[in-house]
Amino acid sequence: MSKWVRICTVGALALAVTAATATAGLNSAATAKMYWQTGTTGAAIAARDNTNGTCQLVVTCTGINNFAGVDVQLLVNSLDKSGPPPAWQGNSGGCAEGFIGSAATSVGTPGGRGNATSGVFKNVFLQAPAVAGPLASQNTMFFNTGDCKTPHNVALLWLSDAGGAGVTRNPATEYAMWSIAFDLANSTDIGGNPCVGGASDPNGPKGVCIAANVRVPCTDPQRGQAIELLDGNFNVDFPPFLAGFGYITWNSGAQGSECPNATPAARTTWGQLKKAYNK
Repeated sequence: MSKWVRICTVGALALAVTAATATAGLNSAATAKMYWQTGTTGAAIAARDNTNGTCQLVVTCTGINNFAGVDVQLLVNSLDKSGPPPAWQGNSGGCAEGFIGSAATSVGTPGGRGNATSGVFKNVFLQAPAVAGPLASQNTMFFNTGDCKTPHNVALLWLSDAGGAGVTRNPATEYAMWSIAFDLANSTDIGGNPCVGGASDPNGPKGVCIAANVRVPCTDPQRGQAIELLDGNFNVDFPPFLAGFGYITWNSGAQGSECPNATPAARTTWGQLKKAYNK
């Protein structure tokens, strides 16, 4: 599995460029956050928990100087660590397939759905100058894959998207990197029955935690609570999520417990969350 492999045309020569793995890029001071968002283009919601049947998360980043691509990896698990309930299984063949994402064919929107010009958070791909020719190498949800992507019964929301060249960005702007809409109110199985654990489940919703964790490819260093930024020099930085912003929960009160990393932790203590997920 390769990440960010692009074809860059120089005259008649096509060069396959693979991003470097070292942290030596133009965005070394960048930081990330994850929020629940008001509607599709609105402001961040201060609460870390959400009980609405339809909701949208957004991952943002501040401190970007030059942008060519981003990799975001989010783990999904129930608060009792029994795995994502069916209402959160938006993978191919899952009960919630077509109910997670902005459309049935897409889990999320790179740069943020509807956030191009009018939204509170500006789409990092579409702001002028826009990134040319984004290639979505990964924009999906995985569950029960039988390999290291989804160990110990967790699910993975994964975006890895890049263009062929970098574009300048304002480091003072908080850009939208990825947004994902969740329809827990209407998700049904092929028989029309409400997906278990969702807002319409007659037995009640099941609490869920969504937490950042850069760990794929599994042979690479475990970066933990961060995203990956590719710049125009094809170098990579790993902006950390600010303490308390690397996770969100849904219906945490339904479980009577908190997200495994609800207590803000520095990036150096990410092992605590990995342990909670039995990594």
